[in-house]
Formats: sequence, structure tokens, C-alpha cells
Amino acid sequence: MRGIPRYTAATRQVAADAPRARRAGLLDRALVVCFMLLLYGLFGSSDGSARSQAIWIVSYVITGYGLWGERRRVRAKLAGAAPVVALVALLLFSPAWSEFHDISLKRALELVGTSASAYLLVCRLELEEFLLSLCCAAGAAALLSLFAVVAAPAKGVMHEEYAGAWMGIFVHKNSLGQAMAMGAITALALALTADFPRSLRLWLAAAAGVCCLLLLGSQSATSVVMFGLMAAALALFALRRFPLGRRVAPFAATGVGLGLVLIALNFSAVVSALGRDAKLSGRTDIWPLVIEAIEKRPLLGYGYDTFWLPDGSAAAYLPVLLDWTPFHAHNGLLELALDAGLTGVCLFLVALVLAIRRTSALASRGRELFEVWPFIAVLYFILGNITEANIAKFNGMNWVLFTIAFLYASERESATAPVARSERRERRGSPIPAYVAPHRALRREPE
Repeated sequence: MRGIPRYTAATRQVAADAPRARRAGLLDRALVVCFMLLLYGLFGSSDGSARSQAIWIVSYVITGYGLWGERRRVRAKLAGAAPVVALVALLLFSPAWSEFHDISLKRALELVGTSASAYLLVCRLELEEFLLSLCCAAGAAALLSLFAVVAAPAKGVMHEEYAGAWMGIFVHKNSLGQAMAMGAITALALALTADFPRSLRLWLAAAAGVCCLLLLGSQSATSVVMFGLMAAALALFALRRFPLGRRVAPFAATGVGLGLVLIALNFSAVVSALGRDAKLSGRTDIWPLVIEAIEKRPLLGYGYDTFWLPDGSAAAYLPVLLDWTPFHAHNGLLELALDAGLTGVCLFLVALVLAIRRTSALASRGRELFEVWPFIAVLYFILGNITEANIAKFNGMNWVLFTIAFLYASERESATAPVARSERRERRGSPIPAYVAPHRALRREPE
């Protein structure tokens, strides 16, 4: 296939000496599904009760035990994800300048446990195994949510605010919408993977359909837009796999880019057309107040996840005229600036740039369509942080997915790097390293 470099055969040979994840067994997959459902809040894990804290402590203990068994692979992954590690480390030290030292320390330790869980999943599962487990968790959450909507509408449907919108087993319609958007796009990417058995692909297509049904029922305009953009990205990378598509894809990408620019320039009109407030239900009202607070402590912020506490610093910046009580800044970068200042924001932006570069490279050269998923997960994370705050949040699904996408893409890049370097040396006439030379003929698949 001309124009898209393929390193498949040589990459597998070069990566053979590296420590690899073993094939996941049934117990591994069951634990992953349970952990994903835990992140969804299915087991009452988001209510802050003693029971939920006990559940999370057990999950952290299991994570620590698993990482000890995978310590050889973890060391390599820590080196490949330095910006993410540095950001988590900065937040771990943030209790030193926080007004609430004990609360910041407790939540920072939970963030370490949450991030460590992402490392364990990447160590134990290959990408396709993780995505299948994610689909199982999303499918289970979708079926339980559909049951709650039909059989227990008092709990599965919102009544006062956003009356009639579905929330299923989640605490809010937007939470249901975002979870179903990710579940639908993941199932769709796997269903379009030709190497999977036909029966499995049919089940995945059915799961995608159920997730889309709940996505529409949630009436979450943000989640619908997110799903549309992720589906467009999946379609663009799918087009590149066909001769005609490779010619059309650049024009389609340009069209999508121009469309996004037009949406940004006419944001108020687009939001009004979707039946939503141009101020995003009052979220933008607090942004100037948050920026004012950041200017007071710009370097390191106020400490991890304490600014919005009842007795925290937020009280000094929220005017009486604000007729609702926010629990976060409703923007990922602004919230991170409150937690760790511009230092934390810079570390995250470095990680984000690396994530975009690595995941887009994996999506372009990958053999299977599901290898587009890390790029889609990064896109999902970016879109989700425009009006929500999910960057480096403990016990948060979005942060786990971003970290996992970053790690999978970094792992594939480290495997293909020796082969890519050998090609550059060959073009310059330099000698090929001995460990690559025997596989020179296998570097590219036949066109």
C-alpha cells in the first residue's frame, strides 16, 4: 500500500526481545470489566461513602500486587510516559502548598492509584483485548441503564432539571452520554475489524446500536457532538486503507477542519440550533472568576482538588449573584491551573502534544482499524475537557482512558522506532544495524 509505511513484520521481530504482555485469561478480562464498571460508578463507588472508599482501596491493593508482578514492563513504560509521570508527581507533592494538606494528600494518593491501574491494564492486556473488555463494560452499563429507564424511571430518568432525559445507572445525563459515546465508537471500531469472527462483529455492532440509543436518550448535545467528531475521525482513517480513499481522505479532512472552524466562529448560533444556551448552562460565567483566582497563585495553584471545598478558596471569588454552586471549573485546563498552576498546565500540554503525535502515527500505520482507538480516545479526552474537568482526576474514567491511549501508542512507537531509523540510514547509505539487517526484506508489506 503506497504512501503508508508498514513496519509489521520487522516490528514484531525487533520487539520480540522486549518484555511483552501475556495473553489475557478469563480472570484478567473479568477484573478489567469490573474495574471499568467501578469507574462508571456502578458499585456505588462515586458517592464518597465508607463502602466506596473500601472498594477503591481494594482495587488499589490489587493494582499494587499486579504491578509488582509486571515491574519489568512498568519500568519501561514509566520512561516512555515521562510527562504524565511528572504531572502526577507534581500533584502528589501539591499538599505542601495546599490549605487542606490531608485532603490533598488523600486525593493525590488516589490519583496515583488510578494512574497505576492504567499502567497495569496496558501491561497485562494487548490493545484489542483491552478494547473488548471495555466494550463488555460499556455493554453491561448500557443494558443496566436501559433496564433502569424502562423498569425504574424514577431513578433512570431525570425529573426536575432536564426532565425526561435518560441518566440510567449514572448520576447525570451527561455522564451517561459520554460513557455511551465512548462505548459506541469503541464497539464500532472493533466491529469494522475484518480479522475478528463474524459472530463477534455482529455482537459488537449490536452493542454499538444499544449505546447509540442511550446516547440519544440522554439528550446530551455535547456527547452527541463528541460521538460525531470521533466517528468522522474513524471514517477518515478507514478511508486511508483504500486506494481511492487515500486520494479522498485529505479533502475530507480539510472539509472537517473547515467545518470545525465555522462552528467555532458561529458558536452561539450552532449551540442555539441544538437547543442549548450559548453560555453552556452558565458554565462560562465562572471562567472569568476562575482566571482571576489563577492570577493570584499562577505558579503552583492551590493544591490538588481543594479549591472548590466549602471552606476553600473558591468562596472568595464566587459572587453572590452566581445562582448555582459549581464543583469544578467546567474546563480541564482551568481546573488543572487551580490544582497545580501553570507548571501543571505546561506538563499536561507536553503530554498532550506527545499523545496526539504518537496516536496519530499509530492510526496512520496500523494494520487494523481498532488501532485508531488511541487517537480517538485522545480526541474524546480533549472534547470532554472543554466544558468538564477530567485532567488528572482520581477515580476518573476519562483520565484512565487518556493514560491508556498514551501508553499503548508509546509502546507501539518504541517498537517501530528501530526499523524507522534503519530506513533513514539506508536512504543515507549508512550501514544497517545487525539486529535489523536480516529482516530488511520484511520491512514493508507488498504493495
